[in-house]
Amino acid sequence: MPCPSYWKERKLPTVVGRLFTTVGPRQTGRYGMVIPRFVRQAIANQPITVYGDGSQSRVFCHVEDVVEALVLLMGREDVYGEVFNIGGEGEITVMDLAERVKQLADSESEIAVIPTTRPTSRASRTCSAGSRTCRRSTGCSGGRRRTPSMPRSTT
Repeated sequence: MPCPSYWKERKLPTVVGRLFTTVGPRQTGRYGMVIPRFVRQAIANQPITVYGDGSQSRVFCHVEDVVEALVLLMGREDVYGEVFNIGGEGEITVMDLAERVKQLADSESEIAVIPTTRPTSRASRTCSAGSRTCRRSTGCSGGRRRTPSMPRSTT
């Protein structure tokens, strides 16, 4: 039984938060996370690898914004039984992201485009905390506009 049904049928207080592309400190490049991988490559002046043609887009949300949205949802009885997409605002292409990381890191890295035959799903990448429903119910508009910290490696 889906969570909203528990609220409708049994009055069990439930709220669903669906997280999208959360980023923040101490994030690693595991599981295909693009920002830490780009930062690591840029700092090391290694080629920044962009898979596909770079036109794929993402909407990132800082972990602090995600936590704030979840806390707001947990404290609101008037949202029981609802589902919220929690994400950021401001879509960016992977190629533009690579260029931005390169610039912020003051890197000499080249951007290496690696062709891929793997299809990308746009539908799962476009939900954001800026949606009317999330703003109305939580007051969260997402996106602190943070950039990843990029300490220079000493090795």
